[in-house]
Amino acid sequence: MCYEILKLIRSILTNNQDYHDHFMKVVLYTIMHK
Repeated sequence: MCYEILKLIRSILTNNQDYHDHFMKVVLYTIMHK
């Protein structure tokens, strides 16, 4: 699951830097609260 998230982050980073930064915050929040 984490690997799939990383792949998603990479494709988002390629497409849109700003959205990637926001998504990283969401992912980090999710990981911290598991």
